[in-house]
Amino acid sequence: MGSLRQKKDSDRMATWVLNDETKINSYGFRLLNAGLDLERFKENPMMLAMHKDWDLNSVIGRWTNIRIEGNLLLADDEFDMEDPEAKKIAGKAARGFLKACSLGFLFLQENFIKAIDGVFDLVKSEAYEASVVVVGSNANAARLYASPGVLMNSDQIKLCIADLKKATLSVDTKQKPNSNKMEKFTLSGAALSVLLTTGLNNQDDAGAVNSSIAKLGADLKQAQDDLALAKTSIQTMKDAQLALAKKNATDLVDSAITAGKLTVDKKEQFVNLALNDFDLAISILGNMPGKQGLSVTGGNPHGHSDDPKDLEAFTKLPVSKQLAFKESNPEGYQSLFAK
Repeated sequence: MGSLRQKKDSDRMATWVLNDETKINSYGFRLLNAGLDLERFKENPMMLAMHKDWDLNSVIGRWTNIRIEGNLLLADDEFDMEDPEAKKIAGKAARGFLKACSLGFLFLQENFIKAIDGVFDLVKSEAYEASVVVVGSNANAARLYASPGVLMNSDQIKLCIADLKKATLSVDTKQKPNSNKMEKFTLSGAALSVLLTTGLNNQDDAGAVNSSIAKLGADLKQAQDDLALAKTSIQTMKDAQLALAKKNATDLVDSAITAGKLTVDKKEQFVNLALNDFDLAISILGNMPGKQGLSVTGGNPHGHSDDPKDLEAFTKLPVSKQLAFKESNPEGYQSLFAK
C-alpha cells in the first residue's frame, strides 16, 4: 500500500510512496526494499489505474525518479495529459481526491522470513508496475504475481499465506525428545544482537538461548572481578607512589633544615610544596643560604659532622641530601672529587 506524499512543483508532478517497508500490508506481511529488484520496473515504469495490466486504456502515465530513501520506495508521477482519462485522474490526484497507490510485485513463498516480531517479511521480490488506486487499504493495496505476467487472485494469496503460517507453526511447536512442550518466546532486536555475540545461531531453541544468557552472565562476572582487581592494583600503585613522593619531599626538607636553610616550623609548608612540585622545591631551597660553621675536616671549612667525608660516603646519600650538600657546601662538594 502506498500514498501520495507531496507536491513537487506547479506542473502537478508529485512524489508517491510506493512501499513503506515498516508497514504491514493488507495480506499481513511486509515487503523489504533491500531485496526488491527494480531493474525491469525502471526500464518500463508503467503507471496503471487499478492494476489493470491487461487493458491498454489503463496506462495513465509513467513513474520517474524511482528511488529508495530510508524505509521508503519513492517515485514521481508523470501523467499522460494527452489522454482525457489520465488527465482526469491526474486532476483528482492534484486536488487531493485520489491519494492511494499500489505496487505490483513478484510473490514467491520461499522468499519469506519470519521476523522477530512474528510478522513475515518478503525479503526478495521484483517490482513490475505501480498503480493509482481508489482505496489503499483494500485487497488491491498490493498486486501480487505468482510469476512474470501471471497475476494471483485474493484467494490464492490468502491460501499461500495460510500455508506459510501453518508450516511455521508446525516447526515452532515441534516436540523435542524427553519434552512435552517446546518453550515459545520472542527476542527483541537488541537482545538478539547481544546474544549473537555469544555464538547463538538458533533463536527459537530455548536451550541455546539459555546457554547464551548463562555465558553472558559468566562473562559479566569475570569482567566485574577483573575490574575490581584492576582498581585494587591501581590504588596500590597510587599509594606506593604517594608514599615515595612523601619520603622524598620529607628527606629534601629535612636536609634543608639540617643545612640551616629552614627552621622546623617551616617543614610542613615546604613538604607540601615538594609534593606539588618537587623541582620547584629543589630550586627554591638550593638558592636559600645555609648556616655557616667551622669545618671539622681540614679541607671542608663549611662542613658539619654529618657531611660526607669521602666520595663513597657521598654516593650513599639520598639524592635530596646530595643536592643539599652541594648547595650548602660547594667547597666541600668540590673537595670530594679532587681526592
